[in-house]
Amino acid sequence: MLGQYFGNETRDPAKAAQVVLKLAYREAPAVRLPLGSDALHNSGEADTACAASGAAWRQVSLATERGAPASLPAFPQS
Repeated sequence: MLGQYFGNETRDPAKAAQVVLKLAYREAPAVRLPLGSDALHNSGEADTACAASGAAWRQVSLATERGAPASLPAFPQS
């Protein structure tokens, strides 16, 4: 079942790593932040809005996609 997904992931590992590293240096990082559209879809939009503080974090999550602009959006204030 999962074999069809291997090699077809939508997330860019380098961009995801940038987000994780930026989160590590925040005083109050997001506790749960789905990275990529597949993670947002699987976690459900309601869970995402609750866990990741809404639309601003959603933009950070989507910035980890392949083909997204190279620079990350600004992280929301704590």
